[in-house]
This record gives sequence, structure tokens and C-alpha cells, in this order.
Amino acid sequence: MNSTGTIVQFKRYRRVCFYTVKFEGSELTEADKFFEKVENEEEYGEYVDNLVKWIKDIGNNRGARYELFRDERIAVALPPPRQHLRTHNFVKDLRLYCFWVSPNIVILFNGGIKTKINPVQCPNVSMHFHNANNWSKQLVEHELDYNGLDLMDTDNIEIYD
Repeated sequence: MNSTGTIVQFKRYRRVCFYTVKFEGSELTEADKFFEKVENEEEYGEYVDNLVKWIKDIGNNRGARYELFRDERIAVALPPPRQHLRTHNFVKDLRLYCFWVSPNIVILFNGGIKTKINPVQCPNVSMHFHNANNWSKQLVEHELDYNGLDLMDTDNIEIYD
């Protein structure tokens, strides 16, 4: 039986509101699961901090310009592609999969530490890559309605695991 997920607000910044998915029976949202998992990887602490800085910078300053996200089929991912990274905010091998709604709204999913070039072949992120694309496809079919930073009618948006 598939679990039903709903869209909930994760972090609201001046220019972007980040949402995430919470599945029934789970205490944590998908984004919370991601951060809980990668924050426990000591060798990636600086990279996690830099990813958080990127999210805040996108949220407060840059806006969610599409080119700041990695193309991952239907889904997208953070950190931004290499041409947008500078050495002081480099994020090594982390992938946080997302769904880009607008320059003001992004839905965060889950991800992990990527160990292979192709995410499908990576034991750490392949499941998250597939889930993100499955959920993104469902969200495209919903034809999401939004106004500025607000995703409308989130109580009626369900996605299935």
C-alpha cells in the first residue's frame, strides 16, 4: 500500500518559500530526513553548512532562478551546478533533490551523499533520485497553483510514495 504525502512549508525566506513533503506515519519530513542524515556525516559537515548557506542565499537574495538548480530529469537538485559555485561555497557530492515550481517556490525532497557520477548507479542517492522524479511527475500533473511565495490549496495536494 502506498503512503500518502502532503506538502508542508519547510523554510520561508524573503524571496523564496521552500516546501517539503511529509508522508503519513512519518515523524519527519523528507527534507528533515535529508538534513538529519547528512549532518551526521562528519567528513561532510562543511559541505552541509555550505548547502544551507546556498539555500539561505537563494531564499533571501537570488531567488530560485532555474539555472541555480541541477537538471535531474523532471526533478532538480541542489547544490547549484559547478559554474555557480565558488571555492568558498563549494558543496562536495551532496544532492538534495527538489521540484522547482517558480522563482519563489521550491519543494525539497530528500537526497544524500553521491558516490557515483550517475545517480541511478549510486547506492546512496538512487532511491532519492527515483522518488524525486516520481513525485515531481505527480506534482506536474497537479498543475500547482501559487501566488508569490504561497503554494495554494496544499491540503488538497497529495502525492504517493
